[in-house]
Amino acid sequence: MTEKEKETLTTKITKEIHKHSLKIPTLKGYSIVKSQNDSVILLAKAEDNSILEFIEDKKLKDNENFEERVKEIIEETKNILQENGFTATSTFLKDYQGKTLNFKLYKLDNILENKQVRQINAYFIEPESKFVYLIALASPPLKKDDVNDFVTQNLMQRIEEVLLNIEYNDQRPF
Repeated sequence: MTEKEKETLTTKITKEIHKHSLKIPTLKGYSIVKSQNDSVILLAKAEDNSILEFIEDKKLKDNENFEERVKEIIEETKNILQENGFTATSTFLKDYQGKTLNFKLYKLDNILENKQVRQINAYFIEPESKFVYLIALASPPLKKDDVNDFVTQNLMQRIEEVLLNIEYNDQRPF
């Protein structure tokens, strides 16, 4: 095995260990769904088609800033949505402190014709591993005129319930 192959294997193993070091609670009424995307650690769907996701981005490099990385993720997401015909806007909502981690909360609106999905994204960096993660809670597709402050408040209440109850596994590798 070459040094490059050893380094790649070590990186993959470290990544797997760190992404499973957190317990992310699901919300009542949500069922776990299998995802085909390796970056998606947890995908849960409710009967109303709202979705809860726990997504791994990547490890923050020594010269990278967390806030700048979050802005890059948002721009990348908006570009992908726009390339697929959506209008996408993102707004910073607030900093949120959970029991274990600190989060940056953003509202993302995805609009296609007269349908809209409102999503609350909670970005965080795991302090030991320096991996950047996203927890997202998305409304089901709604008529554009039906998306309002009530929808936002409902999503905020539910995502804060998740964020407040995130814990480390007892067998933390670090």
